[in-house]
Amino acid sequence: MKEKILSIQGLRGLGISLIVLSHLDGRFDLGAFGVSLFIAINGYLNCNKQLNENPKYTAIYIIKRLMRFYPLYFLATMITASYFSAALIYNVSKIESIKILILNLLMMHTLFPENVYYCAYTQVGWFVPIIFFSVLSANMMGRIWRKLGRKECLLTLVFIWLGNFIIATLAIKWQHGFWLVYVTPYTRLFECFAAGCVLKLALGSEKESKKDLILDIASILMLVIVVLLMFSKQSFTQTLYYHSFLWLIPSWFIIAGVIRNGFISRLTKLKPLVWIGENSLEIFLFHLIIFHYVECILGEYIKGTLIILLKIISLLIICPVIRRIDKKVKEYSKVLYEKYHIKKC
Repeated sequence: MKEKILSIQGLRGLGISLIVLSHLDGRFDLGAFGVSLFIAINGYLNCNKQLNENPKYTAIYIIKRLMRFYPLYFLATMITASYFSAALIYNVSKIESIKILILNLLMMHTLFPENVYYCAYTQVGWFVPIIFFSVLSANMMGRIWRKLGRKECLLTLVFIWLGNFIIATLAIKWQHGFWLVYVTPYTRLFECFAAGCVLKLALGSEKESKKDLILDIASILMLVIVVLLMFSKQSFTQTLYYHSFLWLIPSWFIIAGVIRNGFISRLTKLKPLVWIGENSLEIFLFHLIIFHYVECILGEYIKGTLIILLKIISLLIICPVIRRIDKKVKEYSKVLYEKYHIKKC
């Protein structure tokens, strides 16, 4: 079990590294794949918890799950709002900008199409509602996962992949096509569900070295093909196809490889990737804020590769500190709650 946790943390490290790299340099736009990996990991963990623990979905349980990420999300949103007014992004009045901020804080901002690219203050805030609604829907998904057999899981994956392709094709000319395909939880939750089906398929088959080797080779080959497409034609990265179904199958194969403890699993256990994965939430939420302030402070004096290196170094120093502070605050809050609860009793 501990080995699988290391693999998942390493996979998180890989995903967040691709996202950060795409925000540092647009030529290496593998952020969409990093997002697909995160969604697959989220679906895998939800399914694993549902199949093995079958937790009771009380209000307290949901609040505990949300408290793992919401305090940091709240902090990141407020910091961003302090220097990046919604009135500038959305071209609306100050009152409207306050409403938009409230929607961001309530994690409801991606439920409705907007003219802005990511429907949020930052390029990462749009992802949090997906986590939020995956927590709320995990119990319902768990009931379906438990009823599905191997054939049903395989058919589900085919239908979800085809569904993504059809939606991307139909939404190409729609002004909110990117929102529908890439941003909103309405479509992304199906990807979470698909990852649970991958888990059931991977666990349901016998351990065979030849099949596992084929699985690893297939996942690496598909990843190489998409990367080559990205570098061969830069305009390809701007299409809805690039932001939707294209990354689904590579993500599924890689998750399956981790579950099966194949070659991919051994790669994701590398210590640097595991360390980055352990700090992935903080890196994900704060990297654009850190990049912004480094650029503001040093951008006039330093350019090119050196400023990129300084941004990376700042990120690797600040995010672990944020993680430690967050951990200490939660531990202290827990102690205070227990004291209050004992006194009340």
